[in-house]
Amino acid sequence: MVQLSDSITALDGVGPKREAAFNALNIFTIEDLVSYYPYRYDDLGARLPSETLDGEKATFKGVVSAPPVLSRYGYKKTRLLFRLLVEHDNIGVSFFNQPWLAKQIDIGQEVAVYGTYDRNRQTLNGIKMISASTDELAPIYPASKQINAKTIRHLIEVAWADVREHIPSLVPQPIRKNTIY
Repeated sequence: MVQLSDSITALDGVGPKREAAFNALNIFTIEDLVSYYPYRYDDLGARLPSETLDGEKATFKGVVSAPPVLSRYGYKKTRLLFRLLVEHDNIGVSFFNQPWLAKQIDIGQEVAVYGTYDRNRQTLNGIKMISASTDELAPIYPASKQINAKTIRHLIEVAWADVREHIPSLVPQPIRKNTIY
């Protein structure tokens, strides 16, 4: 059983290298980790192109309407292009330097893509493919070269699952009793 005062090395997957990376972020204990807050949230809720402003980051969910085309240029640079049918709009989607995505995309497949929308060109510069069941808000944590935000988010979820029963609630008992909490 993990305690709030334990070192972060008490978590599975945190060895000396990760401990040093967390220490550089001023995270030394489990309490420091669960109280490490995101600096922003990305809205991953699906939207329509007609509801999206030019240059805005958005998630489009639709059906792949054209086969993915992988182009190589320069030294180790790639561009993956495909078309995404979102309601009645046929949006061009491009991913740069992510050639492995070509194997994950098939015509007729329903996908959700998060990226930056160019309204004039009707294109989406893809940042990442997301699952259709993703939460609407994704926390973005401050990270470093030694440890990325995805790893931080995963370890916070693991630590929170272990310690949440040991943290006393600040909500008074009569209120907790009368509400779903």
